[in-house]
Amino acid sequence: MDELAHARAKLARLQSTERTLVEQLVAIRAAIATQRYEINRLVEERRSLINYLPTELLMRIVSFLLTRSGEAPSQFPMQRKNLAGVSRLWRDLILNTPSFWSDIVLTNDSTTKSLLTQLKRSCEYPLDITIQSTSPDNPDTLLDILIPSTSRWRSLSVQGFRGDVLHSIICKLDRLEFPCLEDVSISLAGHSYPRFLLPACSPALRRLNLSRLYWTEDFSTITTTLTTLSLSIAAICDQSPLTGIPTQSLTTLVFTDCDPRHNEDWVLERDSLYFPLLQRLVLDTVNPHRFLDAVVMPKLDHFEYTHHRGSILGARVGPCDMPALSGLLWGVSCNLARQPHTSFLGGYFAL
Repeated sequence: MDELAHARAKLARLQSTERTLVEQLVAIRAAIATQRYEINRLVEERRSLINYLPTELLMRIVSFLLTRSGEAPSQFPMQRKNLAGVSRLWRDLILNTPSFWSDIVLTNDSTTKSLLTQLKRSCEYPLDITIQSTSPDNPDTLLDILIPSTSRWRSLSVQGFRGDVLHSIICKLDRLEFPCLEDVSISLAGHSYPRFLLPACSPALRRLNLSRLYWTEDFSTITTTLTTLSLSIAAICDQSPLTGIPTQSLTTLVFTDCDPRHNEDWVLERDSLYFPLLQRLVLDTVNPHRFLDAVVMPKLDHFEYTHHRGSILGARVGPCDMPALSGLLWGVSCNLARQPHTSFLGGYFAL
C-alpha cells in the first residue's frame, strides 16, 4: 500500500505541474498575441504619420513630384501611377484632384480609354497638351477626342513631326479656337505660320516658341498680347518680317539663327526696332552686331549670348546703350574638326 500511495502522490504532483505549465503556456500565448497586436498598432501608427499632413501641404508635395517630370512629359502617366501607389490616401488624393490630370501627353502608349479617363478626371481644369514624335504615327484619332476640350487648353507643344503628319495636325488645329491658350511651342519644320495662332483664334496667347521657322512670315498678324517670343530661324530670306513683331508688349525675346550662312545678309537700320518693355534678350547667332545696332531696349537687364567661332560680340553691349543692364551671360560654341560634339564655355559679367 505504501508503494501505491507513493505512486499516486507522484502522479498528483506531475498533474499539478502539468496544470501549472499549461496555465503558463496559455498566459504566454496570450501575452504573445497582445504583444503582436501592440507591435502592429505601433507600425500602423508610424505608417499613418503622413495622414496627419494637411491636405494642402500633401497636394503641394505631389504637385512638386509631378512637376519634376516636366522635362520628360511622357513620364507623367508612370509618375502619377507610382505616386498613387504610396498609400491609400495618396491614391484617393491623386484620383480626385483635377489638376493632377491636366497634363495630357500623347505617346505610343496612349489609348482612347486612357485619354477619356484623363479628360474625365481633369473635370474643367485648364489642360496642358503635349504632342510629340513619340505619339502614334497619325494622332488624328486622339486629337479628335481632345477637340471638344479646346476651350480649356492652356498650353500646347507640338514637336518632332514633319511632312504630311505635321500638316495634318496643324490643319486640324487651324479650324479651331482656343480662348484660354497662353503658351504654344511648335517645331514648324518649314510649315507656314499656323492660322490658329492668330488673335481671333488665340486671343489669350502670351508665350510663343516657334522653331525650324523659315523667315518669310508676316509677323504683323501676331497677337499684341505676347510677352515672350522665341524664334529659331531655319533660313533668313528677308528682314522685313522682323518689323512686324509686337515690340510694344514683349518682355523676353529669344532669337536663334540656325543657318549662319545667311547671317551676313542682315540689313537692319540702326535703332529701327524699339522694345520699350524688353527685359531679357537671348541671342544665338554668328554675327549679332547688326541686330544689336537695330534694337533699342531701355529696360533690358538680362542678356545671354552664345558666341560662335569667328564672331565677336559687338561694342554696343554695355551700360551706355542698355542703361538697365545688370549682367551679361555669354557662352562660346565651336565645332571642332573631326569631332562629333560641340564644346561650350561660358561665364557671367556683372556690369
